[in-house]
Amino acid sequence: MEKCIPVDRLARPDNWVVLRSRQVREIREEQGLEGGRPMPFDEETLRSRLHGIYTGELQAMEAAGRTLFDFPDAPWE
Repeated sequence: MEKCIPVDRLARPDNWVVLRSRQVREIREEQGLEGGRPMPFDEETLRSRLHGIYTGELQAMEAAGRTLFDFPDAPWE
């Protein structure tokens, strides 16, 4: 790689917080939310699943953008 983008300069909103799944589980338990096996169509479960899909899509776009940035002469095909 010729150029390196520091992690703190990646395209993310300033109000986003990165947490490990263990931290999320602990916070959910402190709030009295179910930490075990959630119901598959529970609103909170669906929200969490959608957030996971959304996060994965953002990471894929960041990786694609990073590849284009690192290799500007690469063919787009």
